[in-house]
Amino acid sequence: MNRSSSSAKSGIHFLFLDDLRGLAVISVFLGHIVWEYFLLTGRSFKHPWVVPAELCVSFPVYLKSLLTGLVLYPFTLGWIGVPVFFVISGFCIHLSFKKTTVNPFTSFYIRRFFRIYPPYLFALLLFALVFPATRLAFTKLNQWAQLVTHLLLVHNYISWCIWGINGNFWSIAVEVQLYAIFPALLLVTRRWGWRKALLLTGLIELTCQVITIFHQARFGALPIPLCMSPLFYWFSWSIGAGLAQAYLDGRALTLVRRIPASLWLILGMATADLPAHALSFTFFALFAANLLWRMLHPGRIDPEKKNVLSRHIQTAGLWSYSIYLIHHPILKSVLNAYLAAFPHLESRPLLYFVAGATSWIIIFPVSGLIYRFVETPSISVGKSVLAAWTSRQDRLSLDESCPGATHGSASRPVQPVDVADAN
Repeated sequence: MNRSSSSAKSGIHFLFLDDLRGLAVISVFLGHIVWEYFLLTGRSFKHPWVVPAELCVSFPVYLKSLLTGLVLYPFTLGWIGVPVFFVISGFCIHLSFKKTTVNPFTSFYIRRFFRIYPPYLFALLLFALVFPATRLAFTKLNQWAQLVTHLLLVHNYISWCIWGINGNFWSIAVEVQLYAIFPALLLVTRRWGWRKALLLTGLIELTCQVITIFHQARFGALPIPLCMSPLFYWFSWSIGAGLAQAYLDGRALTLVRRIPASLWLILGMATADLPAHALSFTFFALFAANLLWRMLHPGRIDPEKKNVLSRHIQTAGLWSYSIYLIHHPILKSVLNAYLAAFPHLESRPLLYFVAGATSWIIIFPVSGLIYRFVETPSISVGKSVLAAWTSRQDRLSLDESCPGATHGSASRPVQPVDVADAN
């Protein structure tokens, strides 16, 4: 048996996935600091290759802009962490699904519910009912609609709901909807194979992106139901699932084997200013898939984390779902507190960035508490529910096949799945 097959069947926990998740969630956090500065001042940091050209026109005016832009421009791409999460999610979920031998779809949705929804519900109620900066007053019908659509995870289809309460929640809704159409992806792969399935999802995603670009140029912003539909991100998620299947089969995907990661990164950066990040999201997803495949290369051993920074990143990866759920409202509140005390920060982007980064001192330990007292117990409850349901189904099957059998017969155990979730 090859290394890929044996590792996949052993329930191994890939530590490097925590590294990737940690880097992804930290990049999203840092990107939101720059985004908040954009919203405050209306100023954007241009591409580093644009500013030098302007220096030829007015050197004194743009020199400071160049230096600031060189420092902060990389953080404007902090949202690259989202396609990274989508790829890892597709990879982990398909790998977990393939290792479940008893009632795979029921097991899949039970695990997904208890892994995703209780922590999300906790964060939703925290920010909708308790947190001062985001608390809903419930004096208008649309505020009730905010809560209801978020509870049902359909707020990504309504323009005045999608950014309400906590803007980060849009991707949770999209990902849950990707879980809902996961059986459709599997159906396509069984009929036509993974190569054609990825081609189909890629064409769908590309069509959505091209429509977004042309609609923006001709008519303005595309309606939210399309640009925030799961179909817009179907390939970026499916490439992770395809990567998991390739890993199980001991082969490589052409898109991640023959094309260097640096090319996808360059293409992503070059198209990052397109409407709704059209094209760049897919390019960054392919970049993440390439990195993930290289980490899965036979013979690779997870290095021991010896320094503080690497251990912190790995811990952030382990807590990444909690961090993602809570960090933005806390970040905005901390920045508002700084601005109230030091109004000059508005004109000093580097200091503003440092001030925002200090909110990590609050976000990180609070996320650890949520992971410990919400996420972990929720996962345990999900495992108990799944074990009880599976045991009941086995007893029913035994009764149907052998009516005289006793209920004390041993039931088949649920195959353990230790692959970490992408969130």
